[in-house]
Amino acid sequence: MEKEVDPKYKGAENRELLQAVGYDRAFCIKGSIIRLFNNPDSAEDGNYGRLEQIGIIKPIRDENGLVFEPKNLVFHNNESNLLFSDKNEPNLIVNYDMECGKIVNQFKLKGELSKDLIQFANDCKDSGGTD
Repeated sequence: MEKEVDPKYKGAENRELLQAVGYDRAFCIKGSIIRLFNNPDSAEDGNYGRLEQIGIIKPIRDENGLVFEPKNLVFHNNESNLLFSDKNEPNLIVNYDMECGKIVNQFKLKGELSKDLIQFANDCKDSGGTD
């Protein structure tokens, strides 16, 4: 995980935010990168209650080197995996392992499912924090 953004990926707008309850982290999509934030425990610097950026997940690429533009972030597998769809290919769901920093599965929707998928979500609150 990196702290600085490559200049070619700067300037994008924040699009989506996902809160990880188990690890007290927040993930924010900004273009093709995912920024990682936490809430500092102390108010010594006067920023209590404000998020602090602690890292960046650099642009995620497919096996052909094309950059994904994540959307519809959903946690999976005790918040260690991140499921998302690609803004440019909405019929693709990607399973990204955050612990090893790579894509472990991709699911291409076909038939009737591929026509209607706008967004997907967990079946109940905080279910991304379970096995």
